[in-house]
Amino acid sequence: GGHRDGDVASRMGCQALAELSSDAKLDETLIEVQRRMSQVNNRLYAAAVRPVNPIQSGSTVVVFAVKRTACAVLWAGDSRLYRLRHQQLAQLTVDHTWAAQMLTEDEDAEDDHSIMRAVGGEETLQLDIRRDRVRLGDRYLLCSDGLTREVSPTQIATLLGTGDVHQAAQALLDATLAAGARDNVTIVVIEAG
Repeated sequence: GGHRDGDVASRMGCQALAELSSDAKLDETLIEVQRRMSQVNNRLYAAAVRPVNPIQSGSTVVVFAVKRTACAVLWAGDSRLYRLRHQQLAQLTVDHTWAAQMLTEDEDAEDDHSIMRAVGGEETLQLDIRRDRVRLGDRYLLCSDGLTREVSPTQIATLLGTGDVHQAAQALLDATLAAGARDNVTIVVIEAG
């Protein structure tokens, strides 16, 4: 989360998703994630634009939903989902930052990691959705920019393939800390088994 109360925004997002039904179909889950994130967005945005004591607070979000071999990722901001399949790393999300969205070759724009989309950032939340298929042995990484600004994609691929999911997450965290950890970091590693 960003701004003064970013921790509150990120906690609200986590709480909104904590009680999702595992029995629902994938499409139902995606609709429910969007509904719940929109509710959080509405509360955060209302607090930011109120005339007395406005509080700006927002959070990036990345959600990975799986039902059998079908999966989907929903996101806003620069939190990412990667898939490691046969030692090949693929980023399944596209950052909602000025740098990622600019099509010009403006060097200043390439260094601008300002978030263009986040929960609480605008009156209406727009989550991108990407669908995919899960294969046995795929390993997934959900992470914040605290990792991706410190650890290269090559390092991420190597460390994500290390040991079991707990060992991989610890290796990624250790690499982030060794690189200076200038931002908070969130790391979740999942393996299809």
